[in-house]
Amino acid sequence: MPPEDQLASFLKTAPTLSADRVGDALLDCMAAEGGGGSSSSWQGRVKALIVLCRLMNTPSCEEHAVWADNGEQVRTCHAHSRS
Repeated sequence: MPPEDQLASFLKTAPTLSADRVGDALLDCMAAEGGGGSSSSWQGRVKALIVLCRLMNTPSCEEHAVWADNGEQVRTCHAHSRS
């Protein structure tokens, strides 16, 4: 889990950031190749998912929620990570 104080700070700043850039950065974290099932790989993916979920549930981050709701990028990332 990302540290709560850092996550809270990010969520305060997120409304000023491009939803596309934030979303792409989170997708990069979720699609990261760790090689050999490294724990840092799955932990990074979980942290990115937690951040994405919190963004979607933060009232001031509606633009980010719309980006995530479009979902094509997230579905593509999920399909790639399962292959």
